[in-house]
This record gives sequence, C-alpha cells and structure tokens, in this order.
Amino acid sequence: MEDYNKSKGIERTSIHAFRHWYEKKAVMNGINIVQLQHLLGHSNLEILKHYVEMLTEDLNYENIAQNPLESIKLENSKGKNIKLRK
Repeated sequence: MEDYNKSKGIERTSIHAFRHWYEKKAVMNGINIVQLQHLLGHSNLEILKHYVEMLTEDLNYENIAQNPLESIKLENSKGKNIKLRK
C-alpha cells in the first residue's frame, strides 16, 4: 500500500489512514452506523461516535446518497410537485 500511495504522490500512508478514509466515505454515503461498526470491528458505537462527530462538518446533504429530503414530495396549491433542490 505504501508503494502504491507514493506512486500516486500521496505522502502520508498507513492502515489507520485508510480505515479513517473508508469510514469517512462510508458515513458520507449513508451507511448504517451499526453495519459500519461490525465491518470495522469496533466493540461499541462510542468509538464510531467520535469519528462521526469529526465528520459532521464535511457532511453535505445534497451529496449524501440516502438524503431523506429526496423522499419528500411537496405539492403547491395547484397540485404540482415542488422541487426541494435546484
């Protein structure tokens, strides 16, 4: 992994950095936190809570695959659907 990263110009490399990257991407893509806990082998959710709190500043609901706003259908007074995003 170290050789591959260096070939791509990535200086900081480690298994821990990869796990952190994976966890961040999984959370941002809407993974179930309990599933992530089991995938990473954490004994409890408190460990994940620390990482998720660190990621909240990176979360952008428009880019999350399972955005709950996408399932809402609003209608205007004429019965036409209203888009929540532009």
